[in-house]
Parts: sequence; C-alpha cells; structure tokens
Amino acid sequence: MDSNQVFIKTYELGEAINGSPVCIKMREAEEAAKRSPAIENGTERFMAHQNALQTIFSMGENLDGGVVDAIKLHRESMKAIQDELNSIPEYTQMQAARNEFQALISQVNQILGFIVQGDTEQATASCGGSCSSCAGCAGRE
Repeated sequence: MDSNQVFIKTYELGEAINGSPVCIKMREAEEAAKRSPAIENGTERFMAHQNALQTIFSMGENLDGGVVDAIKLHRESMKAIQDELNSIPEYTQMQAARNEFQALISQVNQILGFIVQGDTEQATASCGGSCSSCAGCAGRE
C-alpha cells in the first residue's frame, strides 16, 4: 500500500468518525451550549481569570505576597464559575458528549498503536484488561 492509499484510508476513517453517533451527539450538544447566554457569560468570565493567571505566571519569580493572594482569588473565582457552569444542563450534556467523543478517539488511537507497533499495553491501557469486547483486540486474549 502506497502513501496515497494510506491517506485515502485516513480520510475514510475521519469521515466515519465524523458521521458517528458519538460525534453527531457532541456537535449537537456544543450547538445547544453555544445558544446559552449563561454558558457564554460563564466561559468569558472563566477565560478572563485564566488569562489573568497566565499573565501573573509569566512574571516568573517576581511574585510577592500580593500576587500570591491574587492567584488564590483568581483560582477561587474560577472554581465558582466552573460550579455555575456545571449546574447548567446544556453545559454538562456538552461535557459528557465531549468525554464520550474523546473516549472514542482514544480507542481508535489505541487500536492504531496496537496495529502499527504491536503495543498490547497501549492498546489495553484503558479498557480494563478484557479484550473480548474491544474491536481492536478481540480474540487476542
């Protein structure tokens, strides 16, 4: 198989993932979350605190007691905002859908790792050790 065929198969895999129920569910959940003013507001406030922390940390070793207190306040504010976001159903549904999608991608990567490198430890690292239900390892126990 030449490189062009590998790219064609990669494209086909991407299309299969893109059309999977898991990916569709994630996109729908993200769209629902985008329509929520509360999520938009919370995300903007969270990012403002995150940017402030990055600015503080870029100062390096020039941190004094006041800066340490500011770090603590930013982190506390971020925690409170995260708690607010976690109370919004559209947000938690989006996060759950993203986690499910990430699990799918992780499984695909593990299977590819196993096929390319024969790395059974990588292939079974997050599947609990039973290969009977894994499409990438079935029958290899």
